[in-house]
Amino acid sequence: MSKFLKLSFKLFIIASIWLGGFLFIYLFYKYHNLPDIEDINLNKNDKIIQINYSDKSKIRTIGDLYANQITFGQLPNHLVEALIVTEDRRFFTHKGFDLRGIIRAFFVNYRSGRIKQGASTITQQLARILFLNNKKTFDRKINEILISHKLEKVFSKEQIIALYLNHAYFGSGNYGIKDAAKFYFNKRVENLNLNESAILVGVLKAPSKLAPNKNRKLAEERADIVLQNMINSGDLGLDSIKYLDDEVSYKDNKLQEFYFTDYVKSQYQDFLNQKQRAQGFFKINTTLDKKLQDLTKISVDRLYRKYPKRLQIAVLVMSHDGKILSMIGGKNYQDSQFNRAVNSKRQIGSIAKTFIYLTAFEKNFTPEDIFEDKKITIGNWSPKNYNNKYYGQVSLEEAFARSLNSVAVQLAQKVKIKNILQNMRKMNIESKIDQDLTMALGTAQLSLLELATSFAIIANGGHYIIPSFIESIKSGSNKLIYERKSSNIGKIFDSKQITWIKQLLRSVITYGTGNNANITEDIFGKTGTSQDFRDAYFVGFNSNYVVAIWIGNDNNKATNQITGGMLPALLFKNIIQSFSKN
Repeated sequence: MSKFLKLSFKLFIIASIWLGGFLFIYLFYKYHNLPDIEDINLNKNDKIIQINYSDKSKIRTIGDLYANQITFGQLPNHLVEALIVTEDRRFFTHKGFDLRGIIRAFFVNYRSGRIKQGASTITQQLARILFLNNKKTFDRKINEILISHKLEKVFSKEQIIALYLNHAYFGSGNYGIKDAAKFYFNKRVENLNLNESAILVGVLKAPSKLAPNKNRKLAEERADIVLQNMINSGDLGLDSIKYLDDEVSYKDNKLQEFYFTDYVKSQYQDFLNQKQRAQGFFKINTTLDKKLQDLTKISVDRLYRKYPKRLQIAVLVMSHDGKILSMIGGKNYQDSQFNRAVNSKRQIGSIAKTFIYLTAFEKNFTPEDIFEDKKITIGNWSPKNYNNKYYGQVSLEEAFARSLNSVAVQLAQKVKIKNILQNMRKMNIESKIDQDLTMALGTAQLSLLELATSFAIIANGGHYIIPSFIESIKSGSNKLIYERKSSNIGKIFDSKQITWIKQLLRSVITYGTGNNANITEDIFGKTGTSQDFRDAYFVGFNSNYVVAIWIGNDNNKATNQITGGMLPALLFKNIIQSFSKN
């Protein structure tokens, strides 16, 4: 052997020793600094927020990735078989990572020229979910393998399967197989059939893309691959083939109550001090009434079935003292999480007349005062009535009932815009409003929550309210850290103003634009339709509830000439009737 080869060999041996020593130290350090496996049920310091209905039953838990644990014995055999044959065929023989699987995946991916097959075992995926992140780095991969090895030493294979399915993400906010089975199929895990199990296992590959409520076709195509894997592996024998014909029982769940929980989540910290906010668990009891929420959803769904247009509907039901009892923020929370009951601000149309007339009564006008309904021109502006029809001499009551624009503009001129806006601010309307006469025809852009609040003040006799949605907040130790109290500010409008504005709101129902809502003598309300039929409103109340309704398009395009006295008034009627019957 030449001197050069001898030297090279010695250098190689020395380098190997140093490299091996470094690798040993690196792995030793890594292994002894791994997270404590006993902390497996902790939530990595995420905040957990349990949001309840007014009866204290749970609406939703946000942030709790580890709730609703199930045991291996509760899992159907075909679910476990589908998982193993799809995610980790050698699961029961490897010790946390699969060297053969890594080599196989390397060659498959090399031949295909792309990442076609993964090499992570179920145990590695569990390690990543519980203790790591999805960053594709060498250091994370080493941690993943070491934690997997440690998991395999602490837990049995069956426990690892259960832990994985309890923590895996199945799309649409569902962590764990129990929530996923309930969400997608309205079933207990034990009752999942073969096809449903295949769909859920298939979702694991790309939860956001393959969730069946998002893309049913892709979800079922992926499930077919899972089933074919089971056939090819022999896990699906002749005695099980017959179950391939079992129907999938999809659950149609629009999750409209989640609009409310999102609102609570965005606001609850405002009720806490800095020290309280730092806590990890909050149980929030809200004002949302489960029964009324369900009845509102049924009424809205019935309207969608009858008028299957691409419209959005927002509804907010409030008590006279300002509690939010029911909220529908849109057609389907799963399709769009934008809350149109709270966050959308649209032109309110003739609803604005309510504030003009209320202010007029403060300035000593009466419902019997006579105005001339006629064509008027103010500068370059010539406001017109809805049907371009004018009624001549009319009382303020009739002008309000018929929603006559020319009278509203004349009245606004007399009582001054600044006074109208001042009263709107008193009624908890905070949106920016231009101080010009066009606001008399409803160019102001307000939220449905603002409209419901202002009408609740009229309904309760003129007493100031702040809309409420949280009754109490408790910490993880069940300690009360917030409880709602009445504002007790008192009346902001005198009895005369309220009596007269209610008289006008009643006339809208008896012979005016809101006649479709006339079911009982205690119904009061106002219709509103914005320019070019873009927005249609009905806001009204009876002896118990205030109901605010908006119908329109998200893109602000015109509806099919829907006015506030049409579908919104009919929906108001159906909601109030359903409340009365139940």
